Amino acid sequence: MEYSPFQPSTVPYYDNDRFPLGFRRCGEFTVSEADILHNYGRSLRALDTGERSPLTAEEKHFIEVCEGKRPAQSEIEKVWLKYRSLLGAKKIVSAFGRSKISFSEEVIEDSDGDDDEGDDDL
Repeated sequence: MEYSPFQPSTVPYYDNDRFPLGFRRCGEFTVSEADILHNYGRSLRALDTGERSPLTAEEKHFIEVCEGKRPAQSEIEKVWLKYRSLLGAKKIVSAFGRSKISFSEEVIEDSDGDDDEGDDDL
């Protein structure tokens, strides 16, 4: 593994809730991406959630990337953003395969124009 300016995690990172087969076997990440999450995931999560303060300029840049203030430049930043985007995707499994569907909240307006208050004609 090449040098990284990020502090590696002392304990491997697993997300058994969303990826019960592991990062390598889930089909969403390459082997190198899975290794990055496995080795740096706890540190990246701590930086992303504010549990840990950044120690290097690269970690400060990572926090700005997570906040959407800067574009991702390093492979670690790109992998973490990919991981976060997969956390937001809803997975639907059926007999015909699986697909990812992202639900957006839509406001549905009352089609008849009234506010349905006081309707006693049930």
